[in-house]
Amino acid sequence: VVSYTKARGEAIGLPVNVNGLVERAERLVISLVACGFSGLHKFGVPGIQVLLPIALWAVAVGSLVTLVQRVVTVRREAAEADAQALAQGGDTA
Repeated sequence: VVSYTKARGEAIGLPVNVNGLVERAERLVISLVACGFSGLHKFGVPGIQVLLPIALWAVAVGSLVTLVQRVVTVRREAAEADAQALAQGGDTA
């Protein structure tokens, strides 16, 4: 949904200039590193089994914040584009 929001904004001609809290690269790194470390409990590393759920919750919350940032940005840019079109005397419909 995070990537879709930006793609849809760009599809209607908006620049969608926003860098969210947790971009795609950060989501992948956090998830993959946590998955890699989660197998260390078999080697006797205490408490490592809680790392994956914590990391996934962090990714979920960060993704939600990023989604909200992008939705707000797209709405703001769309409103600015509509206001600019009205000021130029164009029809937005």
